Amino acid sequence: MRTELHTYGIVSEVNGDDTAACVSVQAGLVVWVRPGAGFSWWGGEWSVRGRKRYAWGPPGDPVAVARRVALRFAEAYAEHAHAALITDLLRGVGGDREVPPLVQPADRVVLVWPV
Repeated sequence: MRTELHTYGIVSEVNGDDTAACVSVQAGLVVWVRPGAGFSWWGGEWSVRGRKRYAWGPPGDPVAVARRVALRFAEAYAEHAHAALITDLLRGVGGDREVPPLVQPADRVVLVWPV
């Protein structure tokens, strides 16, 4: 997946072992990889109770997962210098699939438990 992310201009770092790994893409965007269980990352949405909702990708398709993570990167970092480039690259991938337009992140209410 790291190699596929690189084709979108996204540099990542992989840390882990045989049981689990994490692909650090950007602050706030980490993809967890568990052999046989697949990939998961924060999809940018919050539940009604204020918890993060995670996206999931199948373990056998790192190319499709990298594409979805690249979309999330471009969405989350729309102000980032490479966001437009990544979106353009994504539009050229996937045949006749439509890439949703970038949206500005909406204001979100984040609930934080007192420590």
